[in-house]
Amino acid sequence: MGFIDRLGPEYGPLIDDLHFFEQHSTRLFPEETTDICSIIANVLADTWSDWTEIVDSPGGVTLSSKFASKPGHLSAMLIEDTSVVSSVFVVELAYGTPKVIVSRFRIQSETNKLPTAESPRVRANHIPAGETIYYRCMCEAANTPAESLEVHFRYFLHGE
Repeated sequence: MGFIDRLGPEYGPLIDDLHFFEQHSTRLFPEETTDICSIIANVLADTWSDWTEIVDSPGGVTLSSKFASKPGHLSAMLIEDTSVVSSVFVVELAYGTPKVIVSRFRIQSETNKLPTAESPRVRANHIPAGETIYYRCMCEAANTPAESLEVHFRYFLHGE
């Protein structure tokens, strides 16, 4: 008798749910190869930027629009490029008016540690359908214009 069999039939639906969430097909944002998603820090060093909705450019599509009718999770944030090398960035992702934190990242830009093509995996909190998704960012470097990251997100919608 296997482990799952020993749990009893009342755990069957829970096991099915765990299996469903463990194996899924992720989507990409932005979707177009010509679009980018910029995360922009404050011009002041070690100071949070304002909360800003995540949007691609030049398409103008919001990440929030992908969660408009279904809840989901962020699976990863891939850093494709940074505007400055040898600096630390900190990013927070959140949803809704109260800015419920979904995930936090600390990113070391290229020459000090990891290459910019790094993919911090996310075990993010659930994002309810219809919520606006925001970021805020700070960088140890102070510059005008503000330092930035180019990223893309991998996400998963429930019920697909």
